[in-house]
Amino acid sequence: MAKKKTSTAGTCKLCAEEKNLRWSHAIPNSFFRDIQRKNNGQSILLTTTPEPIRRTNESGGDYLLCDRCERDMNIFDAYAYNWMTDTRARLVNTKFRGRIELNHNRMARFIASTFWRCAISDNQIYDSLKVSADEIDILRRSFLDEHDPFHNMSFGLADLYDGEGFIDRAAMPNVIISPTSWLGTRKRARYIGMFFVVKGFFVSLVVPRVAYSQRNDPTFLNRKKTHIVVPRMDIRSLPMFKAVHRATMLKFIAE
Repeated sequence: MAKKKTSTAGTCKLCAEEKNLRWSHAIPNSFFRDIQRKNNGQSILLTTTPEPIRRTNESGGDYLLCDRCERDMNIFDAYAYNWMTDTRARLVNTKFRGRIELNHNRMARFIASTFWRCAISDNQIYDSLKVSADEIDILRRSFLDEHDPFHNMSFGLADLYDGEGFIDRAAMPNVIISPTSWLGTRKRARYIGMFFVVKGFFVSLVVPRVAYSQRNDPTFLNRKKTHIVVPRMDIRSLPMFKAVHRATMLKFIAE
């Protein structure tokens, strides 16, 4: 495979200015790099698309942002990557259930900006994310400085484990499930949910935000709190995981 150019001329998707665009990653490359370092530069990516399972050095790159906007996104990315890495190291000790400091606002902006970048990317690994133009605009506005990301969306974060033991606790951080969306109804009103999995964490977003009565659910971020006890979640309890799991099993059978 030919090496990608580090930049190319184009219109920045965030500031809309004509500039050189960076070859960058919707899901930060650091999450892929940690896995690929252990596997000779390769990883196995799970998606719900018809593509067969294969080892790949693909990490979801695309020409999206100018250098300045890329640096702005890196602030959110660096915070989330460092928090997840440090927290994962603490959670490996299954007896640890202490409270962990979390900047909910910064984590929410990381989640929203990641889904936005995935939604506008032409990279095929994000094809499982089906988002309308209006929803893309909501995502974009939510992480800009002048907007409150919690105004019209809810953000979820949970520590994943496999109740059937197929994926052991040490291996869970090596699983990446590319962003996937699902549609639902709540009191006859439509909502869209999105999730991805990195570092053993289930990361999700719901638009519009969940009802007030649901906001104390520990899996949802709460901007009023400074510390959390990271909730645990069985990966097999997630209805949306079944689609990924079913598609993955079919791919293995087809090989």
